[in-house]
Amino acid sequence: METKKPISLEGVIKELILADLRHSQLIFGLEALQLAPLDYHFLNLYQLVANWIGFRTDEEMDSFMEIYQSFMYKSTSYPVSQYGLDLKPLADKCYETLQSRAQNLGLKFNPKKQF
Repeated sequence: METKKPISLEGVIKELILADLRHSQLIFGLEALQLAPLDYHFLNLYQLVANWIGFRTDEEMDSFMEIYQSFMYKSTSYPVSQYGLDLKPLADKCYETLQSRAQNLGLKFNPKKQF
């Protein structure tokens, strides 16, 4: 039987961002080929990420979305790879940028919490 290691909230958020970056590559690629409208395929993982970091008010969410969406659009300039390994540095940078903004806004966030 395999025992799972605990994962920190930071690790969970980074994995969600990575998943969303991979998904964004797909939907933006489909849209570029005019195969599917964007509105139908977003996963809305940003809501989990924003909530866990502490972005809640309209002003905070506007700030969050400005950062988050800019990173989702950047995913299209990276090669598609198995497991999204090429996107991992982008996911890390997105997380760091969001965490920095949260600190600047005085939001309470404990990224070391274990699950």
